[in-house]
Amino acid sequence: MCIRDRRRVHGVYGRILAQKHYEKLYKEFVITDLSRAHTGKIGMRWRTEDEVLNGKGETICCARKCKETKGLCSYELLFSYREDNQIKSALVKARCCRECAAKLNSKKTHKKLD
Repeated sequence: MCIRDRRRVHGVYGRILAQKHYEKLYKEFVITDLSRAHTGKIGMRWRTEDEVLNGKGETICCARKCKETKGLCSYELLFSYREDNQIKSALVKARCCRECAAKLNSKKTHKKLD
């Protein structure tokens, strides 16, 4: 294999790795809707590009209306969703402040990561 072929292979491989990392940014953390948490129902959705860039759900509390940045705890949640008419599920992370963590765990205790 000549040097040019190696560069081409590494370039393609680099693009594939970058694409996988980019997709992971959106699907590692979620935004939660805790408005019905008292009934045990928690709404979750993937983060938008703006939320990824602003740090919402990772460095800012994952609750939809909360903007707290201090004292965040990570929780692992099972997120079931529909994609291409197939039901899928994924383990995702939710980073929330103490107040939102109390709402998140009001009916069911979720696994705390840190």
